[in-house]
Amino acid sequence: MHALQAHAKEGEAASIDIRSLQQLCSPGTDVKTAWTRTMMLQILSHVSPGWMERADMDKVFEVAARFPMRVMQPGVAYDQPPFDVREFMKQIASR
Repeated sequence: MHALQAHAKEGEAASIDIRSLQQLCSPGTDVKTAWTRTMMLQILSHVSPGWMERADMDKVFEVAARFPMRVMQPGVAYDQPPFDVREFMKQIASR
């Protein structure tokens, strides 16, 4: 299976069909949940640039898989991430 690549010019949005992502995952994977957790890590990259270079990614994925998140609604602007960033980072550090 080839990795998916999104081709967009700088400043343009790119999208990937969820069915394409499903093909890359193990059978039975809840792709929407996996995508949401991936976006959690993306949000952290914007909130705290460079943190992943210092993190034990096994711990990061373990915590991200079970960490509580609020559901974000499409079209609604939020002034904070849908989860407690400090607590997330604390749990990663404490493991």
